[in-house]
Amino acid sequence: MAEMSESNNSSNLKYKKKLELSYRKCVEELFNPCDDWEDKIKESKFIINPETGSINNKYTFIINHKDDIHIPDVEHTYVFRRSKFYDTFARRTSRLKRDLIKYWRSKNYYVDFFLNDETKKWNLVISWENQT
Repeated sequence: MAEMSESNNSSNLKYKKKLELSYRKCVEELFNPCDDWEDKIKESKFIINPETGSINNKYTFIINHKDDIHIPDVEHTYVFRRSKFYDTFARRTSRLKRDLIKYWRSKNYYVDFFLNDETKKWNLVISWENQT
């Protein structure tokens, strides 16, 4: 009986480790949506919106990662999915929401994150206050 309990504890620890590593991987990808994200935002700050005539104040990154998260260093059979982490953003108490807001606010940006119903792709929207 003790062996089974130790085996379950070991499996549970591996599961929790893989869960945390999978979450961190998702968050890091959203902190760095593409290699040149800073340039893309900087360039978009000079684009004038033809509908409003005002300077653009947001940029949308389309997130195209595969849903399965592979963490090769952890020996556990469960595969976490990005969509399960992403879905939590809508909740007021979401850890993902808190982490993204904290990170992007430290760079003087606002963040929104949602699944676009038309394209079925996740959208990371970074916005800012325009300097007048």
